[in-house]
Amino acid sequence: MSGFRLFHGAQILSAVFATGSIILATIIALISLVITIANFSKRSLLFKVFTIILTIIATLVDFIIILYSNDGRYMKQSWQNENNYTYFGTMNNDKPHGWGKLFDKEENIYYVGEFSNGMPDGNGKFYKKTGKNDDKGQDIMFVWKEGIFFQGKGEGHVILREFIDGKPVEIYDGEMVNDEKCGHGISHKYMDDKSYEIYEGGWADNQKCGYGIETKYDKSENIRSKYTGTFWSNKYFGKHICEYISNSNDKFIRVGWISFDEDNNEEIKNADYAYYLFDNKSLWSYRKGETETKNADLDQQQRQEIIEKWPMPQKTIWD
Repeated sequence: MSGFRLFHGAQILSAVFATGSIILATIIALISLVITIANFSKRSLLFKVFTIILTIIATLVDFIIILYSNDGRYMKQSWQNENNYTYFGTMNNDKPHGWGKLFDKEENIYYVGEFSNGMPDGNGKFYKKTGKNDDKGQDIMFVWKEGIFFQGKGEGHVILREFIDGKPVEIYDGEMVNDEKCGHGISHKYMDDKSYEIYEGGWADNQKCGYGIETKYDKSENIRSKYTGTFWSNKYFGKHICEYISNSNDKFIRVGWISFDEDNNEEIKNADYAYYLFDNKSLWSYRKGETETKNADLDQQQRQEIIEKWPMPQKTIWD
């Protein structure tokens, strides 16, 4: 019985060594030794020596079998792909499988996390430099991506961080499909003048799509505009409420339906909405299609029809 326990302990010890946990292996070895001594303390010295030698041999043999087996799923190895990327971690059938680290040909860390059949698969982190320097001598882009991956691509909840010269450009926290923003997500974008925008809502094919809220801030973190409504391919499209401050610091609220041109630069292709001047809560102008009617040109009935169709929101960003 003692010999069986020792051999079983040797198998456990070998597996632990093969997975790289030396501390755990040492603890198991000490426990096994104490149990062994307790079980045959009354045996003869020759029996004790023989049992200990047998245990050592069994441990070494079992460890060698696991280390050099064709399966090798418990073994930590180094491996290099066709792009001269180097992998350190567990392998199966001569491919990264399990947990490991992948380094690029410049020996910068590229990916840390789970692998399956040679591909990043499961929970992990990507570190990717997409270029060396731009015309200003800055790093073109450094991408840090953490989350769930399938065959090397983001699939599920992912946190994406992009940097230029160490400064954040965009932080995205949300869903991805086939390594593209798709589903619900929150994006923080940072501009060179220290202004920034936050968008929360729907995404498709890496673009804002569906219902969302886009809020733009100046460098002093004051809200300059807030768009609440639908998007299509990163463009304002459909029913919405847009609150914004003009260059002359007038506060306006646009309520209605709208679509912009391909560049989304306020050149309206089609629209039906009301403009309100916030300071006096009055209807300022009305636009439909390519025509605009000023407040002074509207009779009372026209004004009332517009207000009923596109009422001013009860609460705004300035209330």
